Amino acid sequence: MIDPLSLLLSALLATQAQPAETAETPSDSETEQVAARSEEKADDEDKIICRRTAVIGSKFKKRICGTKKQWETLENRSTDTTREFQRRGKGLEPVN
Repeated sequence: MIDPLSLLLSALLATQAQPAETAETPSDSETEQVAARSEEKADDEDKIICRRTAVIGSKFKKRICGTKKQWETLENRSTDTTREFQRRGKGLEPVN
């Protein structure tokens, strides 16, 4: 079974930000508007969310923290994995 922390860490590595290049130079007012929107969006995406998850074989829950985007990525991957298991109907294939 895959550890939730391992999934979160792999999601973190997969979603590292890449710098973008721009071809045009926008006006000052456009730059200010875009900067304000980007800052609001960045604040929302960079907000750290911590959740407590049950650990099999332990009475204690484990605290896992990540950004909103990381949690969304983890949720999407979990949903995709669940769909794949349901589609196959029998779980993982044995590895030879």
